[in-house]
Amino acid sequence: MMAFRMNNWSDALDDQLIEKYRIKLSLINAGREDLAAWLKISLLSKLLSLIPPSFLPVKLLAYASNKRSWQLRKRLAAEGKWYDHIQAHNLGALYPAYYWAKKSGSTFSFDVEDFHPEEVISYQANWERIRRYKLMKTILPHCTSITAASPLIARETKLLLPGDKQIMVIHNSFFEEEFVEPNRVDSEEPLKLVWFSQKISRGRGLDLILDVHKNLKSEVSITLIGSLDSAFYQDFLKETAIEIIEPLPQEKLHKLLSNFDVGLLLERQSADYNRNICLTNKQFAYLQSGLYVIATNTLAHTTFFKDHPNLASIIDQTSESMEKELKGLIERKKSLRKESKARFEYGKRFSFDKEISKLKLGDL
Repeated sequence: MMAFRMNNWSDALDDQLIEKYRIKLSLINAGREDLAAWLKISLLSKLLSLIPPSFLPVKLLAYASNKRSWQLRKRLAAEGKWYDHIQAHNLGALYPAYYWAKKSGSTFSFDVEDFHPEEVISYQANWERIRRYKLMKTILPHCTSITAASPLIARETKLLLPGDKQIMVIHNSFFEEEFVEPNRVDSEEPLKLVWFSQKISRGRGLDLILDVHKNLKSEVSITLIGSLDSAFYQDFLKETAIEIIEPLPQEKLHKLLSNFDVGLLLERQSADYNRNICLTNKQFAYLQSGLYVIATNTLAHTTFFKDHPNLASIIDQTSESMEKELKGLIERKKSLRKESKARFEYGKRFSFDKEISKLKLGDL
């Protein structure tokens, strides 16, 4: 297995997973420790990004889009190992997987966890969108198999492919053993809300809950889990009673979730089209923990919870809609807690123990 060492707060969490599962991992440094190498690949990517995408072959499109594509291809070539199958998990890995599979005669597959051309793009948005579409259209037809993290992402990806190429939906859920049954039936505490992500910062939909918390703080508590952006804290959280918890190892986080009543899914469809069609891992962590869910009315949330209506409330992406929903949940707090064990049992149907059964090595 190959992965990038990000040289940030996530490294410690990665190390715990590597040690626990005894993963044999070839790490590629993504930082500036080797300054000469970092400058070289950064300059290469920058120069290529100045060339119109229509003039670049797929290899150079990949390097212009993501400099780590060059690093990964070089590592694969340097190690020279021959694999039976290669699985790529992000767009930067797509071209290297295709390149090495073609060179070594192996098969390869790709997991479309997000619909990458329609994510927020901070640099050269128009050209980068073209690059991403072209990379996917050119390389994905060569995949042995393709998976997607939501039905709507699968639908959008299918439009890029010729013929009857199939895409399998594999939800970003977790193993059942990581979760514990909630036991909050007799609790008299305020309604406990939780939200987690890699970063606690602007643009995550948190304004929807922060705007109303001050009106309901005696009846609702909020916990945010993630790496806290200091400017966001100063501007929005400093004077609040909101609890902040630093990023946790995955299993510790999942067991902690059973202490809460409601999980928040606050995607903004205005952020980018991908947010409108994705189903995040936090959604499945909430469901597998037996939490009730408040979800904004993205297309993906609305479609999913239409099939599972007793697990969530869908709200408009406004503070007014959030406040109205919270007041309703406060009134039925006791029944909400009483139903938590039934939700926990129902949530087992989303576990990765079930999802993994869709995958067969022979189909890859």
